[in-house]
Amino acid sequence: MAALIAQTNGCDWCVRAHTAVAEGAYRDAPKVAAVLCDLETAPIEEPLRATLHMLRS
Repeated sequence: MAALIAQTNGCDWCVRAHTAVAEGAYRDAPKVAAVLCDLETAPIEEPLRATLHMLRS
């Protein structure tokens, strides 16, 4: 969540930091990258997608 917000805010350092934390926590770097690349096609559950949309607004 924090990596996506940082991306929305345009803070490259924060994106890298939060992405590293998410990759470590979820142990799924490709999924984290997919969310940051295209939230609509990322392989995540719909409740999480909806939450991320809400946070990004």
